[in-house]
Amino acid sequence: MPGQTAREAVENHVRPVQWALSCVTDAVPGHRGGTYVSEKSHVLTLGTDNGSTFLSGADLKFSFIQHYSILQLEGDQPYRVRTAYYAYGLEDLEGDEIFAYHWHPYGISPVGYPHLHLKHGARIGRPELIRGHLPTGRVSLEDVLTLVIEQFDVKPLRSDWREVLEESADMFRKNRTWA
Repeated sequence: MPGQTAREAVENHVRPVQWALSCVTDAVPGHRGGTYVSEKSHVLTLGTDNGSTFLSGADLKFSFIQHYSILQLEGDQPYRVRTAYYAYGLEDLEGDEIFAYHWHPYGISPVGYPHLHLKHGARIGRPELIRGHLPTGRVSLEDVLTLVIEQFDVKPLRSDWREVLEESADMFRKNRTWA
């Protein structure tokens, strides 16, 4: 999301993320690393160190981590936040990951395209799937939250959750830097 200052751009980015997350958790995302232009990316995560929280009405934990950079461009709102990495996942109560959507194009792994992990918590036995990086294309936070509500019976905290996630997704699509 653009802004007149770097701080405003970050706040404009975090606001719809918090709005979307409010559909399933009271946990608040916080940014570590700042609201300034830097060659290093900043981190947005949920309140815990590992970025995870329990979900409403389900015996599941949701993890959320984004790395972002702040770009300085020309124009009326010269600052813009760009996602540089994401990891959204679901775990059972034993801490076994069920799935995780990742995109980490720089340095973490040789796999730089957006992908899905299906792990032991998904109760899948094929080693190729457990260690695999299944290509997905870019996946939005809102799509993952819709998935956990509709397919994993997470109880939404808001009666307007569908509208909130659709509006938040529209803001994401309008301001994304790549499709």
